[in-house]
Amino acid sequence: LLPYGTKDEVVIEVKKCIHDAGQGGGYILSACTDITNACKVENVLTMISAAKKYGQYPIK
Repeated sequence: LLPYGTKDEVVIEVKKCIHDAGQGGGYILSACTDITNACKVENVLTMISAAKKYGQYPIK
């Protein structure tokens, strides 16, 4: 998703990952593997921003 997706798609997936796996704490959001030069910089920054915005406990 980071190399080819849109910023909106990144936000949707970050929210889904946090909601699905973040309940109860202990979830660490990350890219599947490395963040390579194939990844769009704006998508990486969007992932970080969305994680900060939606990753606050309690998860809603």
